[in-house]
Amino acid sequence: MKALIVEDEPLARQLIAQYLSVEKQISAILEASNGFDAVRIINKEHPDIVFLDVELPKLNGMEVLELIDFQPAIIFTTAYDHYAISAFEKNAVDYLLKPFSEDRFRQALGKVLNNEFTGIKDLKNEMPGTIERVVVRTGNKIKVIYIDEIKFLEAQDDYVNIVMEGERHLKHQTMKFFERNLPEKDFIRVHRSYIVNANCIDQIENYEKDQYLITIKENNSQKIPVSKTGYNKLRNALNF
Repeated sequence: MKALIVEDEPLARQLIAQYLSVEKQISAILEASNGFDAVRIINKEHPDIVFLDVELPKLNGMEVLELIDFQPAIIFTTAYDHYAISAFEKNAVDYLLKPFSEDRFRQALGKVLNNEFTGIKDLKNEMPGTIERVVVRTGNKIKVIYIDEIKFLEAQDDYVNIVMEGERHLKHQTMKFFERNLPEKDFIRVHRSYIVNANCIDQIENYEKDQYLITIKENNSQKIPVSKTGYNKLRNALNF
């Protein structure tokens, strides 16, 4: 089995590598110190198990999971508290709360060696807390989009179209995820198919009884429909 250690702290990588070195079933130990390298190595080398820190340079652990094409067994190594960790428990093999003992490490590793896990397919939708950026793949590159760059989001089949100034990027994610995790004071679900950055609204026009359209700043050709519920949300958020 191949194992990948994704840790930005050299001593943490060294400790996990030391623990793995005595395991006969581990044939190769790979290392990455940031999220970009982790994505590259996972997609190229297809490790069987990944020890993944949550807080990493460049891309965090959850963003790594969104961008990989191969699904290894994941064991989180994290300093997150138990409240945040509850989101990981459903689909990750295990989590190691730092600092962890060798016995605790072997307990987690044993779950992989004994096939006692179910995968991580839903984990990326369950990460709690407000997001500050979104990562998307564009060809062979990874683009990091900061949320203040987003003008609006548009549902498109199983994807969400992220619209910026002069750019659009498709993300395989749900509108519900963005509604739950974007700052609610700035991003408003105005329609089942649209979430709008309130800071980018140029005007709201009434074109029929109880029917409204939003015009986005610097993009007058884009008209976004507003549902009755969405209009009430706008009134509360913008105080009109």
